[in-house]
Parts: sequence; C-alpha cells; structure tokens
Amino acid sequence: MVAKPRGSRRTLTHANLVALGAERLADLAMELAEEQPVVKRRLRLELAAAAGPDVLAGEIDKALATMASRRGRVPWRKYKALVLDLDLQRRLIAGQLAKASPALAFDLLGRFLGIAEDVLDRVNDARGEVAGVFEAAAEDLGHLAPTAGVAPPAMAQFALKALRDLVPRLAVAVLAGVIQGLDPPAVAWLRQAVAELDPRGPGARTHLRLASQMLADAAGDVAGYAATLSDRETATPWGAAQIGARLLTAGQPEEALRVLETGAPSNLRLEPPFGKGLPPLLRLPGGPEWLAAYEAGLEALGRKDDAQALRWAAFETALSPTHLRAYLKRLSDFDDVVAEDRALALAIDFPDAAQALDFLTIWPAVNLAARLVLARSAQLDGGRVEVMERAAQALEARHPLAATLVRRAIIEAAVRGRPPEWRDLVKHQAAANESLEGQIADWGEVDPPARFRERVRRMV
Repeated sequence: MVAKPRGSRRTLTHANLVALGAERLADLAMELAEEQPVVKRRLRLELAAAAGPDVLAGEIDKALATMASRRGRVPWRKYKALVLDLDLQRRLIAGQLAKASPALAFDLLGRFLGIAEDVLDRVNDARGEVAGVFEAAAEDLGHLAPTAGVAPPAMAQFALKALRDLVPRLAVAVLAGVIQGLDPPAVAWLRQAVAELDPRGPGARTHLRLASQMLADAAGDVAGYAATLSDRETATPWGAAQIGARLLTAGQPEEALRVLETGAPSNLRLEPPFGKGLPPLLRLPGGPEWLAAYEAGLEALGRKDDAQALRWAAFETALSPTHLRAYLKRLSDFDDVVAEDRALALAIDFPDAAQALDFLTIWPAVNLAARLVLARSAQLDGGRVEVMERAAQALEARHPLAATLVRRAIIEAAVRGRPPEWRDLVKHQAAANESLEGQIADWGEVDPPARFRERVRRMV
C-alpha cells in the first residue's frame, strides 16, 4: 500500500518544488530573474560559484566595485533591495566562498567592509539594517580569521588599516574578530601603531580608546588598560570594576580590592553589615559589575563569610535573584532550604511591591507571587510595564485572578499617566484580560469586569 503524501501538493515545500522538475524550475527562475534584479544577481552568482571559487570571487569583486562607484542617494523604495543585495554578497562570501577558499573570502570580506562608509553615506539607515549587514560581515571575518592562513604581522596590518579606514564601530568589530590571531609581537606592534594614530575626527577618540583597551587585554597589561581611563572614571563603580576584574584575573586580589574600594560609592559600607548603599549601587552604571568583582575579591582573599554577608545584603536590600542564588549555592543542603524560605518570606513583605512581584516571578515562586498580588494589588506600580507584563504572563495559567489584577494595574497607570502609546497599551491589556475573565468563577472582593471598565471610563 502506497502512503499518501503529507500535506497539499500546492504547499510551498522543498519536496514539492523538486517534484516540478529541473526544467520547469529553470523556466520559473528565468521569469523571476527578468522581473527582479536581486534574483538575477543571485542566479548569476550561483552559476559563478558552480564554476569555482576564483570565478565567484571575480563576480563578487565586480559587484562590490559597482556598489562603491555609485554616488546618488538610495531612495527609500530601494532600501529593502539594497539590504537584500548587500546581505546576498556577504552570505556568499562567508558561506560558499569561505568553504572553498578561506583566504579569498577573507580578502573579499575586507573589501566588502571597505565600501561600508560610502554605502552608509548614501542611505537613510534609520532602521539600522544596512549597518547590521556590515556588522555581520565583521563578525564573519572573525570566524574566518583562524582558517584564512594570514600570518600575525599581516593580520596586525589588516587590523590597523581597518582602524584607519572603516567607520568606528566596524573598525572595532574587525579588531575584535582578528585579535585572537595576533601573537605577542604582533600585539605589541599594533599597540604602538594605534597609539600613533590621529585621534581627531568624528568618533575617532572613542574607537581608538576601545582598540587600545582590547589590545592591552590581549597583552595581559592591566596597567596599560587602566591608563586608558581618566582619574574620574577610575573613581566610579564602572571604572573600578573594569580595573578590579582584570587585576583579579591577573592574580592580584589585594590590589583589586584597593581599586574597587576607591571606586565605591561614599554611602556604601565596605564591611558587614553592608547596609543600605547596595540598592543605589545596583542601579549605577557598572554597579552590578562592581559588586561581582568585590565579591570575587573577598573570596580570593579567603574572606568567605564577608562575601556571603555581601550577597545576603544585596538580596535583602534589593531582592537580587543573582545574589540569592550565589548565597544559597554555598550553603549545605539543609541550610539552603531554610535560607530560601527565609528569603521568600522577606520578599512577600518587601516595601516595593512591584520589585517583590518581579523577584517572585523570576525566581520563580508563582504561588507566592499570586498571593502577593491578591494582598497588595493597590500597591503595584502599573507604570513598570515590563515587570508587570512578565508577572501577568507567569500568573495567567494557574492564577487568572491575580494576572487580571496585574493587567488592571497596567491599564490604570496608562490612563493616569498617558504615555504616548497609552491607548494601544490599554487595548492590549484589556484584550488579554477578556480571555482570562471567563476562567474566574469567584471575584470575591475584587471589582467584576463591568465595574472595573466603568471605573476606567470615568478616568478617561
């Protein structure tokens, strides 16, 4: 008995297209090629690929030269076609050509990146899709570097040319990709060459500093990295965390803690009990990184009890799931259960109800999250939409009433605050609640849907 084919023969699948036969598919491809230039170019390049890597490389090289020679602005109607065309070139270089000849592909990717500035100057890339293609090419270059057979000195020359010629973010992306292929002499040479580049020009100072930092890290030179930061930066949690983490990697925990303490906020206690300076610290740029480095420094110096006290304080004052997990991980099997129960009890009564709900959602402790919502729904800050949406989605399967109250908090905050998207926000949350209302048999003391909608109408 012959099995019936699954699905319709009209469905667009690989098997159904193969069944049409090569001649019919060739006819269709020719028709599409006449109608769509991108398809025509793709077919020409596929034929070139079948002829060999040199032929394919020649065709791509001609296409890149044509793109580089154009001078007019790209109209918005041709924006999508440009993105598709650029990405076609990139994928062929990083795919078929790279498999056949990594060295040729590496060279062509360099030339592909070389046209980036000209192309970006001719297009309104508000969506970032054109820049995204070039950034993907820089990433491809990094993947290809180990197999391209380029000697470290030549790789350093290539990176220097990128830093001189490419737009800043692409130049840094290229360096990040090829830096693993540099040996110590090549790193030293490139560091000196970068130091001699002219830092003037749009974005140059920033991207050359990033390059100097990356090369200092490649050389294992913590002092060299630190020299790229200003005194003001090293006195911040962010700057101190950058240097402190590197000193720890270099096996210098005492020096790391000294730097970290220099960059600690003035209201933060640096010994148990660590106090209330932790929540503001976690909101500062580099604050979480500072705390992670300080914990690691305490551990490295054998101050394990102090490190545990810091983790508990970070949880107790800011409900940090990361620090609670790290704290529990270092306890025995029985002690960790007791400590987790203590932590969850603390979360239920935490002053910031929205932050408590977010912690219980992420942990996860969904039953306790529902309990918190039912007890403290009036305290929920519906303006924190991302937090509230995450909680509503976690609750709706088993706790529809709690999920409804969370979405109502979002609706009421939107109507009161009137953010630009408030009408769309209200419609989305109301529609989600309608699907939940049929699952709720007992509203208890909670306003039923009709009464809540009337209240919202009065607010509007």
